[in-house]
Amino acid sequence: MHCIATATFGAFLAMHKFHIGDLKFILPISGYALAVLLHFMWNLSVSFSETFLLGLLFLFLMILLFLFVFYISITNEKKIIVRELSNEK
Repeated sequence: MHCIATATFGAFLAMHKFHIGDLKFILPISGYALAVLLHFMWNLSVSFSETFLLGLLFLFLMILLFLFVFYISITNEKKIIVRELSNEK
């Protein structure tokens, strides 16, 4: 869970660095808030024995979401690299 929360905050920091727009300053704050919310939801779901299975399900879904976002990021990065290197031919 720490990895996912940290990666969420890091992704929002990266969006802040490369984002062009008026609401750029909100991205680090909202990324931190989302990371804290994810960690809070994890802590809440595993705090009670009745909700332990719900916590495992939550963690599993977060891992799947993390991998999906990572895949999209790598795909977009590949497009950028191909576009930038196409001028080199």
